[in-house]
Amino acid sequence: MALRALDQTPSQTTELAASVCIIGAGIAGLIAAVRLARNKQRRIIVVESGLKNGDPALSALNEIDNPANNYEGALAGRSRGLGGTSLLWGGKLLPLSSHDTLPRPYLDLDGWPFDVAELALYYQEIESLMRVDGEAHDGEITEQLDPRGFLPRDDVDFFLRWPKRPTPRNHNLAYIFRTEIERLDNLEIWVGATVSGFDFDLSSRIKALTAINHAGKTLRVLANEYLITAGTLESTRLLLIADQQSNHTISRDCNALGRYFNDHLGFNAAILRPRDKTLTNLILSDRYIFSTQRHLHFELRAEAQEKSGIGSAYFDVGAELLDDSALTKAKHVVQGLKRGKLDFTFVDLKAILEDSPSLFSTAQWQWTRKQKYWPPNAVLQIKIWVEQLPRWQNRICLSDHKDALQLPKLNLEWTKTAAEEKSFRTMVEKIRRYWDRHLARVCELEWKPEALNPELRIVDSAGDHFHPAGSTRMGRDPSDSVVDSHLRVHRIPNLSVASASVFPTSGSANPTLTVMCLAMRAADALAKHC
Repeated sequence: MALRALDQTPSQTTELAASVCIIGAGIAGLIAAVRLARNKQRRIIVVESGLKNGDPALSALNEIDNPANNYEGALAGRSRGLGGTSLLWGGKLLPLSSHDTLPRPYLDLDGWPFDVAELALYYQEIESLMRVDGEAHDGEITEQLDPRGFLPRDDVDFFLRWPKRPTPRNHNLAYIFRTEIERLDNLEIWVGATVSGFDFDLSSRIKALTAINHAGKTLRVLANEYLITAGTLESTRLLLIADQQSNHTISRDCNALGRYFNDHLGFNAAILRPRDKTLTNLILSDRYIFSTQRHLHFELRAEAQEKSGIGSAYFDVGAELLDDSALTKAKHVVQGLKRGKLDFTFVDLKAILEDSPSLFSTAQWQWTRKQKYWPPNAVLQIKIWVEQLPRWQNRICLSDHKDALQLPKLNLEWTKTAAEEKSFRTMVEKIRRYWDRHLARVCELEWKPEALNPELRIVDSAGDHFHPAGSTRMGRDPSDSVVDSHLRVHRIPNLSVASASVFPTSGSANPTLTVMCLAMRAADALAKHC
Protein backbone atom coordinates (compact mmCIF):
# COMPACT_ATOMS: atom_id res chain seq x y z
CA MET A 1 0.00 0.00 0.00
CA ALA A 2 1.07 3.55 -0.68
CA LEU A 3 -0.25 5.94 1.96
CA ARG A 4 0.09 9.40 0.50
CA ALA A 5 -0.74 12.85 1.84
CA LEU A 6 -1.95 15.44 -0.65
CA ASP A 7 -0.11 18.26 1.12
CA GLN A 8 3.21 16.46 0.55
CA THR A 9 2.97 16.25 -3.25
CA PRO A 10 5.57 18.33 -5.11
CA SER A 11 3.12 19.71 -7.68
CA GLN A 12 -0.09 21.67 -7.23
CA THR A 13 -2.11 19.18 -9.28
CA THR A 14 -1.79 15.38 -9.28
CA GLU A 15 -3.67 13.21 -11.75
CA LEU A 16 -4.15 9.46 -11.33
CA ALA A 17 -5.99 6.63 -13.06
CA ALA A 18 -7.69 3.72 -11.30
CA SER A 19 -10.03 0.82 -11.80
CA VAL A 20 -12.09 1.93 -8.81
CA CYS A 21 -11.94 5.16 -6.81
CA ILE A 22 -13.38 4.91 -3.29
CA ILE A 23 -14.33 8.02 -1.35
CA GLY A 24 -13.82 7.55 2.39
CA ALA A 25 -11.31 5.43 4.34
CA GLY A 26 -13.64 4.50 7.17
CA ILE A 27 -15.38 1.23 7.96
CA ALA A 28 -17.08 0.67 4.62
CA GLY A 29 -14.31 2.22 2.53
CA LEU A 30 -11.47 0.10 3.90
CA ILE A 31 -13.52 -3.09 3.70
CA ALA A 32 -14.41 -2.44 0.05
CA ALA A 33 -10.90 -1.25 -0.88
CA VAL A 34 -9.09 -4.29 0.53
CA ARG A 35 -11.66 -6.66 -0.94
CA LEU A 36 -11.25 -5.20 -4.43
CA ALA A 37 -7.46 -4.82 -4.20
CA ARG A 38 -6.99 -8.53 -3.54
CA ASN A 39 -7.21 -8.85 -7.32
CA LYS A 40 -3.81 -7.48 -8.39
CA GLN A 41 -5.17 -6.63 -11.85
CA ARG A 42 -7.11 -3.74 -10.35
CA ARG A 43 -5.73 -0.42 -9.17
CA ILE A 44 -7.71 0.92 -6.24
CA ILE A 45 -7.42 4.51 -5.06
CA VAL A 46 -9.04 5.66 -1.82
CA VAL A 47 -9.55 9.37 -1.24
CA GLU A 48 -9.89 10.41 2.42
CA SER A 49 -10.61 13.90 3.73
CA GLY A 50 -8.89 13.29 7.07
CA LEU A 51 -5.30 12.43 7.91
CA LYS A 52 -3.60 9.21 9.02
CA ASN A 53 -3.68 10.04 12.72
CA GLY A 54 -6.61 12.42 12.76
CA ASP A 55 -6.59 16.18 13.10
CA PRO A 56 -9.03 18.05 15.38
CA ALA A 57 -8.90 21.00 13.00
CA LEU A 58 -10.65 18.95 10.35
CA SER A 59 -13.70 18.48 12.57
CA ALA A 60 -14.83 21.93 11.45
CA LEU A 61 -15.60 20.37 8.07
CA ASN A 62 -18.30 18.33 9.81
CA GLU A 63 -20.25 21.41 10.85
CA ILE A 64 -23.72 21.71 9.36
CA ASP A 65 -26.53 24.22 9.41
CA ASN A 66 -29.27 22.92 11.68
CA PRO A 67 -31.78 25.73 12.23
CA ALA A 68 -33.66 23.80 14.93
CA ASN A 69 -30.38 23.08 16.75
CA ASN A 70 -31.70 19.61 17.58
CA TYR A 71 -29.11 17.25 16.08
CA GLU A 72 -25.76 16.37 17.71
CA GLY A 73 -24.51 13.59 15.46
CA ALA A 74 -23.01 15.82 12.77
CA LEU A 75 -20.09 16.71 15.05
CA ALA A 76 -20.11 14.17 17.89
CA GLY A 77 -20.76 11.16 15.67
CA ARG A 78 -18.25 11.69 12.85
CA SER A 79 -14.49 11.35 12.51
CA ARG A 80 -12.40 12.16 9.44
CA GLY A 81 -9.21 10.17 9.01
CA LEU A 82 -7.88 6.70 8.36
CA GLY A 83 -10.38 4.40 10.06
CA GLY A 84 -13.18 6.99 10.01
CA THR A 85 -15.91 6.65 12.60
CA SER A 86 -14.59 3.24 13.62
CA LEU A 87 -12.39 5.37 15.92
CA LEU A 88 -15.57 6.50 17.73
CA TRP A 89 -17.65 3.36 17.38
CA GLY A 90 -19.03 1.90 20.61
CA GLY A 91 -18.59 -1.59 19.19
CA LYS A 92 -21.79 -3.57 18.70
CA LEU A 93 -22.22 -6.15 15.97
CA LEU A 94 -25.87 -7.06 15.46
CA PRO A 95 -27.88 -7.62 12.28
CA LEU A 96 -31.18 -5.90 11.73
CA SER A 97 -34.10 -8.15 12.54
CA SER A 98 -35.60 -9.54 9.33
CA HIS A 99 -38.90 -7.89 10.28
CA ASP A 100 -37.19 -4.49 10.12
CA THR A 101 -36.47 -4.87 6.41
CA LEU A 102 -39.74 -6.48 5.26
CA PRO A 103 -42.82 -4.55 4.11
CA ARG A 104 -44.76 -3.21 7.08
CA PRO A 105 -48.14 -2.15 5.64
CA TYR A 106 -49.42 -1.09 9.06
CA LEU A 107 -46.73 1.65 8.94
CA ASP A 108 -47.02 2.19 5.17
CA LEU A 109 -43.43 0.95 4.66
CA ASP A 110 -42.43 -1.01 1.55
CA GLY A 111 -39.32 -2.69 2.90
CA TRP A 112 -35.91 -3.27 1.34
CA PRO A 113 -35.58 -4.10 -2.38
CA PHE A 114 -33.64 -7.34 -1.80
CA ASP A 115 -33.77 -10.20 0.66
CA VAL A 116 -31.37 -9.17 3.43
CA ALA A 117 -30.83 -12.84 4.21
CA GLU A 118 -28.18 -12.48 1.47
CA LEU A 119 -26.10 -10.41 3.88
CA ALA A 120 -25.72 -13.38 6.21
CA LEU A 121 -23.24 -14.75 3.66
CA TYR A 122 -20.78 -12.14 4.94
CA TYR A 123 -21.26 -12.57 8.69
CA GLN A 124 -18.61 -15.26 9.17
CA GLU A 125 -16.00 -13.24 7.29
CA ILE A 126 -16.76 -10.08 9.26
CA GLU A 127 -16.78 -11.89 12.60
CA SER A 128 -13.43 -13.44 11.81
CA LEU A 129 -12.13 -10.02 10.82
CA MET A 130 -13.37 -8.45 14.06
CA ARG A 131 -12.10 -11.38 16.18
CA VAL A 132 -15.51 -12.25 17.63
CA ASP A 133 -17.28 -15.60 17.83
CA GLY A 134 -19.41 -16.96 15.02
CA GLU A 135 -22.34 -18.06 17.20
CA ALA A 136 -25.91 -16.77 16.81
CA HIS A 137 -27.16 -13.40 18.05
CA ASP A 138 -30.40 -14.77 19.50
CA GLY A 139 -32.37 -17.98 19.93
CA GLU A 140 -30.51 -20.97 21.38
CA ILE A 141 -27.41 -18.93 22.26
CA THR A 142 -29.40 -17.70 25.28
CA GLU A 143 -29.11 -21.15 26.82
CA GLN A 144 -25.34 -20.73 26.94
CA LEU A 145 -25.40 -17.08 28.00
CA ASP A 146 -28.06 -17.55 30.67
CA PRO A 147 -27.71 -21.22 31.71
CA ARG A 148 -29.47 -20.71 35.06
CA GLY A 149 -32.61 -19.46 33.33
CA PHE A 150 -32.82 -16.07 35.02
CA LEU A 151 -34.26 -14.47 31.87
CA PRO A 152 -37.60 -15.52 30.33
CA ARG A 153 -37.41 -17.17 26.91
CA ASP A 154 -41.01 -16.74 25.80
CA ASP A 155 -42.18 -13.34 27.02
CA VAL A 156 -45.15 -12.04 25.07
CA ASP A 157 -43.55 -8.64 24.32
CA PHE A 158 -39.75 -8.98 24.30
CA PHE A 159 -37.19 -11.45 23.01
CA LEU A 160 -33.50 -11.56 23.87
CA ARG A 161 -30.74 -10.57 21.47
CA TRP A 162 -27.02 -10.58 22.18
CA PRO A 163 -24.84 -8.14 20.18
CA LYS A 164 -21.14 -8.97 19.97
CA ARG A 165 -18.52 -6.45 21.08
CA PRO A 166 -15.03 -6.55 19.54
CA THR A 167 -12.16 -5.54 21.80
CA PRO A 168 -11.46 -1.76 21.80
CA ARG A 169 -8.35 -2.26 19.67
CA ASN A 170 -10.36 -4.15 17.06
CA HIS A 171 -12.88 -1.33 16.70
CA ASN A 172 -10.46 0.44 14.38
CA LEU A 173 -10.61 -0.92 10.83
CA ALA A 174 -7.28 0.69 9.96
CA TYR A 175 -5.69 -1.38 12.71
CA ILE A 176 -7.47 -4.57 11.67
CA PHE A 177 -6.35 -4.21 8.04
CA ARG A 178 -2.87 -2.86 8.86
CA THR A 179 -0.98 -5.94 7.62
CA GLU A 180 -3.00 -6.57 4.50
CA ILE A 181 -3.09 -3.00 3.26
CA GLU A 182 0.66 -2.69 3.76
CA ARG A 183 1.36 -5.48 1.28
CA LEU A 184 -1.20 -4.47 -1.37
CA ASP A 185 0.92 -2.47 -3.80
CA ASN A 186 -2.09 -1.87 -6.08
CA LEU A 187 -3.88 0.08 -3.32
CA GLU A 188 -3.24 3.78 -2.71
CA ILE A 189 -4.85 5.73 0.10
CA TRP A 190 -4.67 9.51 -0.24
CA VAL A 191 -5.28 11.41 2.99
CA GLY A 192 -5.95 15.11 3.47
CA ALA A 193 -7.91 15.12 0.20
CA THR A 194 -11.52 16.33 0.38
CA VAL A 195 -13.68 15.64 -2.66
CA SER A 196 -14.93 18.89 -4.17
CA GLY A 197 -16.50 17.85 -7.44
CA PHE A 198 -17.02 15.55 -10.40
CA ASP A 199 -16.69 15.76 -14.18
CA PHE A 200 -19.37 14.04 -16.28
CA ASP A 201 -19.62 12.87 -19.86
CA LEU A 202 -22.73 13.17 -22.04
CA SER A 203 -24.10 9.84 -20.79
CA SER A 204 -23.97 11.08 -17.16
CA ARG A 205 -21.01 8.86 -16.31
CA ILE A 206 -18.35 10.30 -14.04
CA LYS A 207 -15.12 10.95 -15.95
CA ALA A 208 -13.06 12.28 -13.06
CA LEU A 209 -13.19 13.21 -9.42
CA THR A 210 -11.47 16.26 -7.92
CA ALA A 211 -10.23 16.50 -4.34
CA ILE A 212 -8.59 19.50 -2.67
CA ASN A 213 -6.88 20.50 0.57
CA HIS A 214 -6.39 23.65 2.65
CA ALA A 215 -3.16 24.52 0.83
CA GLY A 216 -4.87 24.68 -2.54
CA LYS A 217 -3.44 21.44 -3.91
CA THR A 218 -5.61 19.29 -6.16
CA LEU A 219 -5.96 15.57 -6.80
CA ARG A 220 -7.81 14.30 -9.87
CA VAL A 221 -8.74 10.63 -10.17
CA LEU A 222 -9.95 9.13 -13.45
CA ALA A 223 -11.59 5.78 -12.77
CA ASN A 224 -13.92 3.27 -14.35
CA GLU A 225 -16.05 3.02 -11.22
CA TYR A 226 -16.61 5.25 -8.17
CA LEU A 227 -17.84 4.16 -4.74
CA ILE A 228 -18.89 6.61 -2.03
CA THR A 229 -18.40 5.20 1.48
CA ALA A 230 -18.20 8.43 3.45
CA GLY A 231 -20.99 7.90 5.99
CA THR A 232 -24.57 9.10 5.68
CA LEU A 233 -24.08 12.84 5.95
CA GLU A 234 -20.99 13.18 3.77
CA SER A 235 -22.21 10.62 1.23
CA THR A 236 -25.41 12.60 0.85
CA ARG A 237 -23.51 15.87 0.50
CA LEU A 238 -21.35 14.38 -2.25
CA LEU A 239 -24.40 13.10 -4.13
CA LEU A 240 -26.07 16.50 -3.81
CA ILE A 241 -22.93 18.10 -5.25
CA ALA A 242 -22.79 15.51 -8.04
CA ASP A 243 -26.44 16.15 -8.81
CA GLN A 244 -25.84 19.89 -8.98
CA GLN A 245 -22.76 19.49 -11.20
CA SER A 246 -24.52 17.08 -13.58
CA ASN A 247 -27.45 19.40 -14.27
CA HIS A 248 -29.64 17.59 -11.71
CA THR A 249 -29.27 14.16 -13.26
CA ILE A 250 -30.48 12.47 -10.07
CA SER A 251 -33.15 14.82 -8.79
CA ARG A 252 -34.74 15.75 -12.11
CA ASP A 253 -36.99 12.67 -11.99
CA CYS A 254 -36.47 11.62 -8.37
CA ASN A 255 -37.97 13.04 -5.18
CA ALA A 256 -35.80 11.09 -2.73
CA LEU A 257 -32.28 12.58 -2.79
CA GLY A 258 -31.57 14.03 0.65
CA ARG A 259 -35.03 13.04 1.89
CA TYR A 260 -36.17 10.47 4.50
CA PHE A 261 -33.28 11.30 6.85
CA ASN A 262 -33.60 9.47 10.16
CA ASP A 263 -31.62 8.45 13.22
CA HIS A 264 -32.15 6.22 16.23
CA LEU A 265 -33.49 8.02 19.27
CA GLY A 266 -32.47 7.08 22.81
CA PHE A 267 -33.96 7.97 26.19
CA ASN A 268 -32.59 7.27 29.68
CA ALA A 269 -35.88 6.03 31.08
CA ALA A 270 -35.22 4.67 34.58
CA ILE A 271 -32.59 4.02 37.22
CA LEU A 272 -32.32 0.51 38.64
CA ARG A 273 -32.44 0.15 42.42
CA PRO A 274 -31.18 -3.39 43.09
CA ARG A 275 -32.81 -5.39 45.88
CA ASP A 276 -30.10 -7.96 45.30
CA LYS A 277 -26.94 -6.47 43.76
CA THR A 278 -25.31 -9.80 43.05
CA LEU A 279 -28.35 -11.17 41.27
CA THR A 280 -28.84 -7.92 39.34
CA ASN A 281 -25.26 -8.13 38.10
CA LEU A 282 -25.62 -11.83 37.19
CA ILE A 283 -28.79 -11.30 35.18
CA LEU A 284 -28.15 -8.05 33.35
CA SER A 285 -24.42 -7.41 32.86
CA ASP A 286 -22.37 -8.28 29.77
CA ARG A 287 -21.16 -11.86 29.35
CA TYR A 288 -17.84 -13.17 28.03
CA ILE A 289 -18.23 -16.35 25.99
CA PHE A 290 -16.00 -17.84 23.28
CA SER A 291 -13.62 -14.90 23.93
CA THR A 292 -16.32 -12.43 22.93
CA GLN A 293 -18.17 -9.87 25.02
CA ARG A 294 -21.95 -10.09 24.66
CA HIS A 295 -24.33 -7.29 25.54
CA LEU A 296 -28.05 -7.86 26.18
CA HIS A 297 -30.89 -6.30 24.20
CA PHE A 298 -34.55 -6.74 25.10
CA GLU A 299 -36.05 -6.29 21.64
CA LEU A 300 -39.74 -5.68 21.04
CA ARG A 301 -41.31 -8.58 19.17
CA ALA A 302 -42.65 -8.01 15.66
CA GLU A 303 -46.16 -8.99 16.80
CA ALA A 304 -46.08 -6.39 19.57
CA GLN A 305 -44.85 -3.73 17.13
CA GLU A 306 -47.67 -4.44 14.72
CA LYS A 307 -50.33 -4.58 17.41
CA SER A 308 -49.17 -1.23 18.80
CA GLY A 309 -48.65 0.35 15.37
CA ILE A 310 -45.04 1.37 16.02
CA GLY A 311 -41.57 0.74 14.61
CA SER A 312 -38.73 -1.33 15.98
CA ALA A 313 -37.48 -0.70 19.54
CA TYR A 314 -35.46 -2.27 22.34
CA PHE A 315 -34.18 -1.50 25.79
CA ASP A 316 -30.92 -2.36 27.50
CA VAL A 317 -29.16 -1.74 30.81
CA GLY A 318 -25.96 0.25 31.13
CA ALA A 319 -23.69 1.16 34.03
CA GLU A 320 -22.29 4.62 34.64
CA LEU A 321 -19.21 4.62 36.85
CA LEU A 322 -18.44 7.60 39.05
CA ASP A 323 -15.54 9.73 37.81
CA ASP A 324 -13.69 9.37 41.11
CA SER A 325 -14.12 5.58 41.38
CA ALA A 326 -11.01 3.41 41.42
CA LEU A 327 -12.24 1.47 38.40
CA THR A 328 -12.71 4.64 36.34
CA LYS A 329 -9.28 5.95 37.30
CA ALA A 330 -7.63 2.59 36.63
CA LYS A 331 -9.20 2.46 33.15
CA HIS A 332 -7.95 5.98 32.50
CA VAL A 333 -4.41 4.95 33.49
CA VAL A 334 -4.50 1.83 31.30
CA GLN A 335 -5.78 3.80 28.29
CA GLY A 336 -2.96 6.31 28.79
CA LEU A 337 -0.34 3.57 28.93
CA LYS A 338 -1.69 2.08 25.69
CA ARG A 339 -1.09 5.49 24.09
CA GLY A 340 2.41 5.54 25.55
CA LYS A 341 1.61 8.17 28.17
CA LEU A 342 1.82 8.16 31.96
CA ASP A 343 -1.44 10.05 32.17
CA PHE A 344 -2.25 10.04 35.90
CA THR A 345 -1.55 12.00 39.08
CA PHE A 346 -0.49 11.04 42.59
CA VAL A 347 -4.08 11.69 43.69
CA ASP A 348 -5.31 9.18 41.09
CA LEU A 349 -2.80 6.59 42.23
CA LYS A 350 -3.73 7.14 45.88
CA ALA A 351 -7.45 6.68 45.08
CA ILE A 352 -6.72 3.47 43.17
CA LEU A 353 -4.67 2.02 46.03
CA GLU A 354 -7.25 2.99 48.67
CA ASP A 355 -10.04 1.32 46.72
CA SER A 356 -8.01 -1.67 45.55
CA PRO A 357 -10.59 -4.12 47.01
CA SER A 358 -13.11 -3.04 44.36
CA LEU A 359 -10.52 -3.64 41.63
CA PHE A 360 -9.85 -7.08 43.06
CA SER A 361 -13.59 -7.80 43.10
CA THR A 362 -13.87 -6.69 39.48
CA ALA A 363 -11.04 -8.95 38.35
CA GLN A 364 -12.27 -11.89 40.41
CA TRP A 365 -15.85 -11.55 39.16
CA GLN A 366 -14.83 -11.38 35.52
CA TRP A 367 -12.42 -14.28 35.87
CA THR A 368 -14.73 -16.64 37.72
CA ARG A 369 -18.13 -15.69 36.31
CA LYS A 370 -17.11 -14.54 32.81
CA GLN A 371 -19.19 -11.40 33.18
CA LYS A 372 -18.72 -7.68 33.48
CA TYR A 373 -18.71 -6.48 37.07
CA TRP A 374 -20.77 -3.53 38.27
CA PRO A 375 -19.32 -2.07 41.49
CA PRO A 376 -21.78 -1.15 44.26
CA ASN A 377 -21.54 2.59 43.47
CA ALA A 378 -22.30 2.20 39.75
CA VAL A 379 -25.44 3.93 38.48
CA LEU A 380 -27.51 1.41 36.51
CA GLN A 381 -29.92 2.76 33.93
CA ILE A 382 -32.47 1.45 31.49
CA LYS A 383 -32.24 3.12 28.12
CA ILE A 384 -34.91 2.84 25.45
CA TRP A 385 -33.94 2.97 21.78
CA VAL A 386 -36.50 3.44 19.01
CA GLU A 387 -36.47 3.37 15.24
CA GLN A 388 -37.29 6.70 13.66
CA LEU A 389 -39.57 6.02 10.73
CA PRO A 390 -38.53 7.53 7.38
CA ARG A 391 -40.40 10.78 6.64
CA TRP A 392 -40.02 12.65 3.37
CA GLN A 393 -40.06 15.95 5.27
CA ASN A 394 -36.86 15.13 7.19
CA ARG A 395 -34.16 16.12 4.77
CA ILE A 396 -30.61 17.19 4.02
CA CYS A 397 -29.88 19.80 1.38
CA LEU A 398 -26.93 21.97 0.42
CA SER A 399 -26.61 25.15 2.45
CA ASP A 400 -25.82 28.60 1.08
CA HIS A 401 -22.97 28.74 3.61
CA LYS A 402 -19.47 27.44 2.82
CA ASP A 403 -16.97 25.51 4.90
CA ALA A 404 -13.24 26.24 5.22
CA LEU A 405 -12.61 24.67 1.80
CA GLN A 406 -15.32 26.84 0.24
CA LEU A 407 -17.53 23.84 -0.32
CA PRO A 408 -21.25 24.00 0.50
CA LYS A 409 -22.18 22.90 3.99
CA LEU A 410 -25.20 20.72 4.67
CA ASN A 411 -28.47 22.07 5.93
CA LEU A 412 -30.52 19.65 8.05
CA GLU A 413 -34.28 19.96 8.53
CA TRP A 414 -35.14 17.28 11.07
CA THR A 415 -37.90 16.81 13.61
CA LYS A 416 -38.88 14.22 16.19
CA THR A 417 -42.52 13.34 15.74
CA ALA A 418 -45.58 11.87 17.42
CA ALA A 419 -44.60 8.49 15.91
CA GLU A 420 -41.43 8.34 18.02
CA GLU A 421 -43.34 9.61 21.06
CA LYS A 422 -45.81 6.77 20.62
CA SER A 423 -42.93 4.27 20.40
CA PHE A 424 -41.39 5.57 23.63
CA ARG A 425 -44.73 5.57 25.48
CA THR A 426 -45.48 2.04 24.32
CA MET A 427 -42.06 0.86 25.43
CA VAL A 428 -42.39 2.44 28.89
CA GLU A 429 -45.67 0.63 29.48
CA LYS A 430 -44.38 -2.70 28.17
CA ILE A 431 -41.18 -2.48 30.22
CA ARG A 432 -43.21 -1.80 33.37
CA ARG A 433 -45.26 -4.92 32.74
CA TYR A 434 -42.18 -6.95 31.83
CA TRP A 435 -40.48 -5.89 35.06
CA ASP A 436 -43.50 -6.81 37.15
CA ARG A 437 -43.67 -10.24 35.51
CA HIS A 438 -40.00 -11.16 35.67
CA LEU A 439 -37.55 -8.85 37.45
CA ALA A 440 -39.32 -6.89 40.20
CA ARG A 441 -37.99 -9.28 42.86
CA VAL A 442 -34.42 -8.49 41.77
CA CYS A 443 -34.54 -4.72 41.48
CA GLU A 444 -37.05 -1.92 41.26
CA LEU A 445 -37.22 0.87 38.72
CA GLU A 446 -37.09 4.58 39.48
CA TRP A 447 -38.63 6.15 36.39
CA LYS A 448 -37.70 9.55 35.00
CA PRO A 449 -40.49 12.16 35.30
CA GLU A 450 -41.02 12.28 31.52
CA ALA A 451 -41.70 8.54 31.45
CA LEU A 452 -44.59 8.76 33.92
CA ASN A 453 -46.10 12.11 32.97
CA PRO A 454 -47.92 11.98 29.61
CA GLU A 455 -47.98 15.79 29.52
CA LEU A 456 -44.19 15.80 29.17
CA ARG A 457 -42.93 14.72 25.75
CA ILE A 458 -40.29 12.02 25.97
CA VAL A 459 -38.95 12.89 22.51
CA ASP A 460 -37.93 16.31 23.79
CA SER A 461 -35.52 14.58 26.18
CA ALA A 462 -34.47 11.86 23.73
CA GLY A 463 -31.22 12.28 21.83
CA ASP A 464 -30.03 11.11 18.45
CA HIS A 465 -27.71 8.12 18.60
CA PHE A 466 -25.27 9.13 15.82
CA HIS A 467 -26.80 6.53 13.49
CA PRO A 468 -27.94 8.76 10.59
CA ALA A 469 -29.54 6.94 7.67
CA GLY A 470 -31.95 7.06 4.78
CA SER A 471 -31.08 10.13 2.71
CA THR A 472 -29.86 8.24 -0.42
CA ARG A 473 -32.31 5.39 0.01
CA MET A 474 -32.31 2.29 -2.14
CA GLY A 475 -35.26 0.97 -4.07
CA ARG A 476 -36.48 -0.45 -7.34
CA ASP A 477 -38.14 2.69 -8.71
CA PRO A 478 -35.77 5.52 -9.77
CA SER A 479 -38.51 8.05 -9.13
CA ASP A 480 -38.57 7.46 -5.37
CA SER A 481 -35.12 6.01 -4.63
CA VAL A 482 -31.52 7.05 -5.31
CA VAL A 483 -29.70 3.71 -5.62
CA ASP A 484 -30.80 0.28 -6.77
CA SER A 485 -30.60 -3.00 -4.86
CA HIS A 486 -26.91 -3.33 -5.82
CA LEU A 487 -26.25 0.20 -4.46
CA ARG A 488 -25.62 1.71 -7.89
CA VAL A 489 -27.01 5.21 -8.38
CA HIS A 490 -29.97 4.89 -10.76
CA ARG A 491 -29.06 7.94 -12.86
CA ILE A 492 -25.23 7.79 -12.75
CA PRO A 493 -24.13 4.44 -14.23
CA ASN A 494 -20.64 4.19 -12.70
CA LEU A 495 -21.35 5.52 -9.19
CA SER A 496 -22.30 3.41 -6.16
CA VAL A 497 -22.92 4.21 -2.49
CA ALA A 498 -22.24 1.98 0.54
CA SER A 499 -23.35 3.60 3.77
CA ALA A 500 -26.37 3.70 6.05
CA SER A 501 -27.66 6.50 3.84
CA VAL A 502 -29.05 3.80 1.53
CA PHE A 503 -31.21 2.18 4.25
CA PRO A 504 -34.91 2.39 3.27
CA THR A 505 -35.73 1.62 6.92
CA SER A 506 -33.36 1.40 9.87
CA GLY A 507 -34.83 -0.91 12.48
CA SER A 508 -33.40 -0.24 15.94
CA ALA A 509 -30.18 -2.31 15.90
CA ASN A 510 -26.73 -0.74 15.56
CA PRO A 511 -26.19 -0.33 11.77
CA THR A 512 -22.45 -1.14 11.67
CA LEU A 513 -22.66 -4.85 10.82
CA THR A 514 -25.19 -4.15 8.07
CA VAL A 515 -23.00 -1.38 6.63
CA MET A 516 -20.02 -3.77 6.62
CA CYS A 517 -22.08 -6.36 4.76
CA LEU A 518 -23.29 -3.78 2.24
CA ALA A 519 -19.70 -2.66 1.63
CA MET A 520 -18.68 -6.25 0.86
CA ARG A 521 -21.72 -6.73 -1.34
CA ALA A 522 -21.03 -3.48 -3.22
CA ALA A 523 -17.39 -4.48 -3.74
CA ASP A 524 -18.49 -7.85 -5.12
CA ALA A 525 -20.88 -6.10 -7.53
CA LEU A 526 -18.15 -3.67 -8.65
CA ALA A 527 -15.73 -6.56 -9.23
CA LYS A 528 -17.93 -7.63 -12.14
CA HIS A 529 -17.47 -4.25 -13.86
CA CYS A 530 -13.73 -3.70 -13.50
